[in-house]
Amino acid sequence: QVRLFNAKGQFLRMAKADEVEFSVQGPGKISKRVLPGGGKGWEYATPKSLAHTSVGVTAKFGKLVGSARIRLVPDYNWKFDFSDGQVPVSWVGCRYRHIALDYDLFKKVEKENPLAGQLYIYLMTSFTNSNNPAVTTGKAPQVYNDGSPRRTWSAMLRFLGLLGQVKTVDDAKAKLDPSLAILTREKFVAKHAWSAPKGGVQLAVTRGGRKVDGNGVMVKIKTIPKGARSQGWMGFIDGSNYTIQSDVLGATKDKKQPDIGLTAQRYTLTMLGAGQELQIRTWPTQLRMAKTIPFTWEPNKWYTMKLEARVLPGADGKSSRAVLKGKVWVRGEKEPDKWQVEAIDEVPNVKGSPGLFGNAIDAEIFYDNITVTKGK
Repeated sequence: QVRLFNAKGQFLRMAKADEVEFSVQGPGKISKRVLPGGGKGWEYATPKSLAHTSVGVTAKFGKLVGSARIRLVPDYNWKFDFSDGQVPVSWVGCRYRHIALDYDLFKKVEKENPLAGQLYIYLMTSFTNSNNPAVTTGKAPQVYNDGSPRRTWSAMLRFLGLLGQVKTVDDAKAKLDPSLAILTREKFVAKHAWSAPKGGVQLAVTRGGRKVDGNGVMVKIKTIPKGARSQGWMGFIDGSNYTIQSDVLGATKDKKQPDIGLTAQRYTLTMLGAGQELQIRTWPTQLRMAKTIPFTWEPNKWYTMKLEARVLPGADGKSSRAVLKGKVWVRGEKEPDKWQVEAIDEVPNVKGSPGLFGNAIDAEIFYDNITVTKGK
């Protein structure tokens, strides 16, 4: 349907099918069809082979043009390994807050110079989330300075733990040039340039041609504004009876660890960093049905998390209840036979999208090999 409005934003009427021309940017097609009550309409048909992506739809009414986007989400089972260097565009609340990077490259440069590893994470996030496509594609530099309210130079220093240590361009060169040289050698950075506008420090970095060609992972960094503690969703709002699993790693900054969580059917299994606990809950503000157990986990170590959500008959045989089960183990080791934490909600959420929860205010969170499988 196409709604028509005047210049004041006031609704006028619905456009007739014959008055509108549609076009599709992406898979699938739009064609006219006869409506059940007669008359004509338009219908979008998905492709036979679905993937997690989006489709642009453009509508032309005379000289007016409007656009919209359709999320394509296939049925379960799903698997995401981020080897293409992308966070799926069909996910809600995940892009920008998370970016994909090359974990092999990260560990390589981190081993050579820990600051180079942190700079790689920061620059990859900055390039990916830039509003300027020329910056993202390496055709223009990303500029860091304190000449605007965003104070992008200070933000970078804060993330790198250098705030207060760098006052001049010479200080900046001494601290960052060795790391920039490593990233340039690895072809992640094409070039960089220093300057001193109005006595301050400015760094301009141009992205190199290197893509994610090693083990792709997804990371959520601690400096994302308005999103370091947040949720994201992958698919159907009416999903139920499925299992979500992911490899996860929590970094450490200033001896603090993040909270890492998986979401299923509006319930979350969370590895709590500060409390060193494992928890199933539905709403962190009010833990009405939550189950929490002690669980010691180490920073900078990969684990596998698994959360199962099921809707089963209630005790009276008439109502329903949600049964949640979770477990975590060191990645690569044998999966435990028993669930470590279980919770029952007699006032259940019976539907909800698979997703992620993360509190990266204290340190970064890494995800890899996310799967969602149908329940038996």
